[in-house]
Amino acid sequence: MPPMIIAALALTQLLHGAPPEGDRIYLAPVRAAEGIDAGTTSVIETAVLVAARQRDPAVVGSGDLAALLDLDAAKQAVGCDGATCDAELADALGAPRLLTAQISHLGDTWVLSLTLLRRDDLAVLGRQQITRSGDSADVLLPAIPDLVRDVVPEAPGTGPSPLVVTGGVAAGAGVVVGAVGGVLMGIGAAAFVSAQAEPDPHKAFAIRQANEGYTTYGGAAVIAGVAIVVVGGAAAAIGLFGGDAP
Repeated sequence: MPPMIIAALALTQLLHGAPPEGDRIYLAPVRAAEGIDAGTTSVIETAVLVAARQRDPAVVGSGDLAALLDLDAAKQAVGCDGATCDAELADALGAPRLLTAQISHLGDTWVLSLTLLRRDDLAVLGRQQITRSGDSADVLLPAIPDLVRDVVPEAPGTGPSPLVVTGGVAAGAGVVVGAVGGVLMGIGAAAFVSAQAEPDPHKAFAIRQANEGYTTYGGAAVIAGVAIVVVGGAAAAIGLFGGDAP
């Protein structure tokens, strides 16, 4: 690959803050069958890129290259075409994996296939396709996230942060504790009403004594449950909005 191309791609990496090699996936330009216009292809490529970045933020699209370098000019300078050229561009980006997509149609039947390849030997790491019927390629858009999910593995650390998970679990536990406390208080309240209706003072006192714990411990459980929900919810909010996610 000519030095000019390598330098331009390296500059692209710096400007976009790309992650180090070993994490990156290069999404090659979507290939379209004859008769499919460039606008349709661009929409499909954008949808695939968005869905792929939700799975792995390290995915780099052809638009990242186009920001500094005309892709067609890059291919001509490299002197290659097809999968081999995509692999060379992925190599220049330091992307060990290559994601390719192809769209075609026959009548009102549209087909979109997605393939994840290992850059070094173009070994297939994953491949799926979807088929939808409709007047345009728009019928493919709702199914693209699921298609990408079946092909692109989720990068470590893209799920909820530990603080979000822990806070959510704590809040859930607090709800359960508070609910149990509410039940106990209900039992205690029912016993108190029963004692109030008992004409015999000794029996009334015995009823209150026997059920006093329900009210006491139930009230404590409700207070504890509310406190746990507040703390857990606050922790989850901090993890979600405070940048705790790795």
